[in-house]
Amino acid sequence: MSPSMQPTSSATSASSRVPRILLTCLIFFVGLALSVFVAWAPPHVLPAFQEVQSGFGMDQPLLTRLVMQYHSGYWLLPVLVLLMALVRGPRQGGWFGMAGALLVFLLTAIAAYWPVIAAGTVV
Repeated sequence: MSPSMQPTSSATSASSRVPRILLTCLIFFVGLALSVFVAWAPPHVLPAFQEVQSGFGMDQPLLTRLVMQYHSGYWLLPVLVLLMALVRGPRQGGWFGMAGALLVFLLTAIAAYWPVIAAGTVV
């Protein structure tokens, strides 16, 4: 192969950056989408849990009451994801969104199911 036919290092490095940029965009958009989903879902799901829990006639634990009353604060998570992406980069913002969505989902699930589980142990 002649020297003029060999690929240049800039062409090779540019082609290797494309998948990395796509991966960064994918991480960011997945993190942002998950954070928006966990902020959007509680008003649509929690009323059903509240109806079931009120049928038990038991007092709700503090965590359950806090989640039921203040779940609209979950909309701070997508805002924080966007801020993190601006400050630390889109990849870190995406990972923050994924981790935050997982924690918010677990917190909400525990708060929603806790009274149901507690009612089952009392009976």
